[in-house]
Amino acid sequence: MLRYKSAALNDYYWGVRAAEASSALPVYVASSGLNWQLGARTNYYLSSHLRLAASVNYERHERCDGGKSPGPRT
Repeated sequence: MLRYKSAALNDYYWGVRAAEASSALPVYVASSGLNWQLGARTNYYLSSHLRLAASVNYERHERCDGGKSPGPRT
């Protein structure tokens, strides 16, 4: 699955504002990007009312700005 995520959405979840920043966690402005995800799921029915489900997923975020840093937050 391939999804586009806007800079506003990524910055909301992954951005670090000046009020939140520290020496260990610097200010960060997230850019837009593409996410791709690959996964598998299986089910095993233990009875007619009970099932065991398992899934494995891998997700990767690719920046749409060519990897350029958006610069400091103002």
